[in-house]
Order: sequence, then C-alpha cells, then structure tokens
Amino acid sequence: MWPIALIAEPSLIGILIARLAFAPPASRRITEESGTVVPPSTSETPAGIADYAEDLARCIATGLSPIAALRSSRPITGSNRRSALNDWWEGIERGLATGGTLDNSIRVTPTTGDLDVITVSLLSARGDTAALVDGLRQAAAVVRSREDVRRRRRSSAAQAVLSARVMTVLPPVVLLGALALSPGVRSGVTDLPMIMVIALGAALDVIGWRWMRSVASRGSGRTGARRGVDREDSLALLVELLAIGVRSGSAAVETIRLLAAVGPPVLRASLSRVCEAVDRGERLDTALAGLGTDRRARRLAALLVDCSRDGSPLAPALDHLADDLRSEARRLHHTAIGELPVRLTPPLVLCTLPAVVLIAIAPVAVAALRAVRADL
Repeated sequence: MWPIALIAEPSLIGILIARLAFAPPASRRITEESGTVVPPSTSETPAGIADYAEDLARCIATGLSPIAALRSSRPITGSNRRSALNDWWEGIERGLATGGTLDNSIRVTPTTGDLDVITVSLLSARGDTAALVDGLRQAAAVVRSREDVRRRRRSSAAQAVLSARVMTVLPPVVLLGALALSPGVRSGVTDLPMIMVIALGAALDVIGWRWMRSVASRGSGRTGARRGVDREDSLALLVELLAIGVRSGSAAVETIRLLAAVGPPVLRASLSRVCEAVDRGERLDTALAGLGTDRRARRLAALLVDCSRDGSPLAPALDHLADDLRSEARRLHHTAIGELPVRLTPPLVLCTLPAVVLIAIAPVAVAALRAVRADL
C-alpha cells in the first residue's frame, strides 16, 4: 500500500486546480463605485422580468390602476430563493404601506439590472395609462432583447473557457496517473527539489487559469474591460430607456432628468451634466454635448434636437437608433471573440505549458533518468 505522503501533495494540487477551474463565477451586481452594469438574467424568477412587465401592462389595460396592478401581480419566487424582482416589489409595497405615493416608493426602492425599464415606464407615465401600457410592453421587448444578447455573449467564449479548463486540469491528472503507474515517480515526488518543482508548476497553472479566464471574460463582454464595447452598450442602454420614457408619456428632457436621478449608475454622471447645462439656459443641442463627443453620442444628440424642432415622432426614431447601436455592439463583440485565440496565447505559453512541463513531465523524466542510471 502506498504511503499517503507520496500522493497527498499532487492530490491536493489537483483538487485545488480543479476547484479553481470549475468553480461557478461569482455573482456580479451593479455598484455605484464601479459604475458597471451587469443585468441579472430575466429567468431569475419563474415569470421573469419581461413577463412581469407584460403582466403589468395587461392588468393596467383591463382598467386597473398602476398601484392595483402592482399589487395584483406579485412576483412568485421559490421558498428558498430570493430575486431582485421580488425585493423590488416588496420595497415598493413597503413604501405604499407607509402612506407614500407610487412615484416616491419607486424612487426610494433600489433597482438592479433589467428592472430599470419597468421603473422608467412607471415614473414617466404620470397618470397616462395608455402610454404606460405602451411603455411597459416596449420594456418587455427591451428586456428580452438584452437577455438574447447576453446569452450570445456567454456562449461565444464557451469553447475558449472549456479549453482553458482542460489545459489547467491536465497536469495534475497526468501526475496522478504517473503516480499510479510508476514506482519511480512515487519515490521521486518526496524529494525536496521535486516538491519545489511541482509547487512552482501548480502556481503557474493557477496563474495561467486566472489569466485565461480573464481574457475569455473580456472577449465575451462579461467584464466591461473593452472601452469601445462598454461605450456602445451604455449608449444603447440610454437610448432604450429614453425610448421607454417617451413611449410612457414623458418628454425627452424630462426622461433625461429622471434617468439622471434614478437611472443606472453608468449613465448618471453624463446625464447630470446635460441637466446642469439645460438649467443654466443652454440650448438643447449644446447641453447634449455632455453625452460625449464621439460619433454615436453626436447622432443621439442630433436625433433629439431634430425631433424637438420639427415635431416628428421621437419614440420610433429612438427604437431605430437603439437597434443600430446594439448591432454595432454585437459586431465589436464578434471581433473580440475572433481575437481570443491570439489573446490566449501569452497565458498559454508563459504559464500553462510550463506548468505541464513542471507538473506532468518533470517527475516522469526524473524517474526515467534514475532508472537509466540504475541500469547502468
């Protein structure tokens, strides 16, 4: 029977590396400090946020007030599970129960991810139920479009992540196989130099895995590290929310003020600059320069100014612009995915392949050399 010490070290190394490689990703939230928008999945409840928005629209269309519709369509969650939608609904209900108005209850209730579209619809309506129904239905369509984009991004880098996991777990698996088959390897791993070699290989393996996972996440749009993609996503998010606010009965400038106060954190700084410029008496086209100076921001500013001048319908134009921005964001993400093999080369060459040599090949090679010397 083999001594436990002979296989304890490589076994622990294999368990550690496998745990790192196959651990589920930590949940990500919207934070004021980072300003990162990572909406939760629409399937976080049985109904989903999109279905919930449609339920609200259906209830209001049948004649219920927004408060009655909210109370009659409580989101259902499992007994052992919470969701952002359920917490949002309960926060609004607590505000109403203490005598607050619907608008104030919504404003003081934190929103995360896709709940922003429902919040904008409810706060923009101002008693116009027909516009609110239209806005909520548009909100449901926006949520479904967002989730479709997120699913495509998650699946786009799946092959790269799987390859990284296989390369990370391979060295300790090979070492364990060598220990099982070769007495020379079993006797060699107890030497201090070999222990140090295996430990160095394990460190490189872990570093390589984290490096490759970071590269794959950036390539799939999960971390927000690519500035072009981030900028495009934030502008598309702004246009979507503007369209929902306009469809719900609010003017463009009023919707901008609303989003500057309760919108997603990533948008508030630029929208606050626009509101401050309007309050100083600047013209709308000048104030909208606070959205940015790139081509996409100028296009949004020109659209808002043109529609305000000639009185043309704003919501359809915003919908078209949002589609264009999302299409451009998808093209940028496809380009990022195409770059993945090249960007995965440095961690593979500098960390993972040396780890394979140090963990899987070095003990076998040393054992083979010892056997040759013994025969001589």
